[in-house]
Amino acid sequence: MTYDQIQQKKRELAYHDRIVMDWMVILAIIFHLFILYLIIPDFKSTRKWQETQNTFIQMTRYKPPPPPKEEKVEEKVKQKKKKVLAKPIPEPEIDDSEPVIIDDTDVELVFDADDIEFDAPEPPPEGPLRVGGDVKAPTLLKRIDPVYPDIARRTRIQGMVILEAIITKEGRVQDVKVVKSLNSFCDQAAIEAVMQWMFEPGTQNDIPVDVIMNLTVIFKLN
Repeated sequence: MTYDQIQQKKRELAYHDRIVMDWMVILAIIFHLFILYLIIPDFKSTRKWQETQNTFIQMTRYKPPPPPKEEKVEEKVKQKKKKVLAKPIPEPEIDDSEPVIIDDTDVELVFDADDIEFDAPEPPPEGPLRVGGDVKAPTLLKRIDPVYPDIARRTRIQGMVILEAIITKEGRVQDVKVVKSLNSFCDQAAIEAVMQWMFEPGTQNDIPVDVIMNLTVIFKLN
């Protein structure tokens, strides 16, 4: 293909592109004109609706006629009656010229203070109490560790024993029971150790009382 043929081909392509572009512009103008044709009637209709709405809002409302004057006169009469009834009644004046004399012979004593019987304070309840409320827990003063049983040491048994006991008013331990067992040997060793513990006794209203509480003994290999 020669140079002239190539230039002729380019001119033909440019002419074809220009024709296509012109048609696209014409179609775009027609499309926009069609859209405007659809929008303008709607705009006119909405404008008319707004104008009718404004005219409707500007209409004056109906005002009811004022009440007759006779009712106002009756209301004034009622208010005057109420005001007359609301006047305070003057208190009678007390004549201080004559003093009041009280005769002691006319006064009778209903009771004598010496004849009043006061109830004796209630004794503390019998039996041991549980900690809570006005019952304060005992405080441990002396603790003795249990003797680790040889069988439990050889079999490497470890754990805790929980005991329930009564701490007396004197701070001693009584009536020990096993709540959580480890084994029979450890349980017995824990009981023997706990029986040697000493406490500051529990109190109820600052009065020493017998208290039930749980005691924990731990067996642990070094």
